[in-house]
Amino acid sequence: MDVRLLKKPDILLIIFLAVCAVCGWALPLAFGNEQGEYAAVFVKGKLLCKESLYTEKTIEIIDENGHNINTVKISGGKVFMEYADCPDKVCMNSGVVCHSGETIVCLPNKVVIEITGGTLDGVAK
Repeated sequence: MDVRLLKKPDILLIIFLAVCAVCGWALPLAFGNEQGEYAAVFVKGKLLCKESLYTEKTIEIIDENGHNINTVKISGGKVFMEYADCPDKVCMNSGVVCHSGETIVCLPNKVVIEITGGTLDGVAK
C-alpha cells in the first residue's frame, strides 16, 4: 500500500486502532494481576458455592440424575477443572486460574468458575 494514497482520516483511524490495541494489551497487565481470594462456582447461573483459594478442596458437581459432571480442584491458591464429562474438555484445557476476574467455563454443563477478590458474604473489597 502506498502511504501517499492515505488521507488524514485514514491515518487517524490507524493511529486510533493502534492505541486501542496497545491499551487492550497493557491495561490488563497493569491492573488485572491482583491475586484472587475466592473461587465462586456457578451452575446454570446459580451460585453453588464460594470457597477461599487458600483451602484444599475438591468440589464435585452432580447433575439431576446423580452423575458427576464436573470436578473443581482448589489447591495452593489456584483453581482448575479436574474432570468434566463434556465431549470437548475445553474447561479442563483452560489451565489454572488464580487472579481476580479470571474464569473457567464449561458450556455444555453450564458451569462457571470465577475468581474474585471480594469477601465470602459477597461484599466486594
